[in-house]
Amino acid sequence: DLLEWGAEVVPFSPLMDQTLPERIDALYIGGGFPELYAAELSANAGMRAGVLACVQRGMPVLGACGGLMYLCESIVDLEGVRHAMVGAVPGNCTMERRRVGLGYLTLTPRTDTLVLPRGDTVRAHEFHWSRLEGEVTADQAAFEVEEYPGRLEGFAQGNLLASYAHFHFGARPELAPRFIAAARQWAGQHAI
Repeated sequence: DLLEWGAEVVPFSPLMDQTLPERIDALYIGGGFPELYAAELSANAGMRAGVLACVQRGMPVLGACGGLMYLCESIVDLEGVRHAMVGAVPGNCTMERRRVGLGYLTLTPRTDTLVLPRGDTVRAHEFHWSRLEGEVTADQAAFEVEEYPGRLEGFAQGNLLASYAHFHFGARPELAPRFIAAARQWAGQHAI
């Protein structure tokens, strides 16, 4: 848990808030069902621009499942309507009429990430009805999936890590402290 490791958690709503809270050093955008609110999320251009600015400035940003969907270029709903999202993760999340992913996975980072170094592993869970389609290249993929040889998962670039997979900070003792350390390092480099 982030609080147990000394983080101050500052809640915000990409639906209700027009801007991000002041004086934040990292963003964690968790799961949920952004496809149910795609039009509203898209209409909140101020929040989308604020999140993208954080990514572009190199702030640590972690997106899990719905967070990945929000961070991508758009969500395409079941009627084929495209809703603009943050644009930090290349590609579009396209909703499917059947579940795309469900189950437990063992993930191996392909590069050093905000939560684990390259080559380590973490157990995670996936449950999603959309597919990330488009521009993520093999060298940008965050993880290899042990249970499915050749399958790549997520997106990792700089201080951005986004994936359909949910991993719990309690799954490995070093996950939360590593994320907090990245936030502190970034804050130290960007102190006014």
